Amino acid sequence: LCSTVGPILLCSMRDAAGMQWSVGSFSVAAELTAGRFLGVWIAAAAMSSSVGLLNAFVCTSARAVEVLAAQGMLPPSLRAPPEPSSRGGTALLFTGGVVVCLLCLPFRQLVELDMSLCACALGVEVLALLQLRRAEPHLDRPC
Repeated sequence: LCSTVGPILLCSMRDAAGMQWSVGSFSVAAELTAGRFLGVWIAAAAMSSSVGLLNAFVCTSARAVEVLAAQGMLPPSLRAPPEPSSRGGTALLFTGGVVVCLLCLPFRQLVELDMSLCACALGVEVLALLQLRRAEPHLDRPC
């Protein structure tokens, strides 16, 4: 809460109406309001937050790659060893490589790719629902 509300309150207390908002504006407004230390602190907090989000995304995506490989939908080399302590390094490297390749695309193409993949996923969900209704017509629906 403080990481979101704090910078917004600082910026609203400061006369930021004439300020042109862009990437890094919170850091600039914080520096103008409370000095260089707060501006650097907010920039560092934003960077560490972005690294954490990227780490969470890559790890969850790598787990999905492992599951798809275990089900035979992706090459078996991406499957994690069956030991409980396995890390699935191959899937992590694969997912990280895909992310690096996607970074080369312009933002507009990334958004279009994301929307296309979301539409495909929704289509697969609808087809799975129709198949389930056809295969199990008397199955109880959840409340």
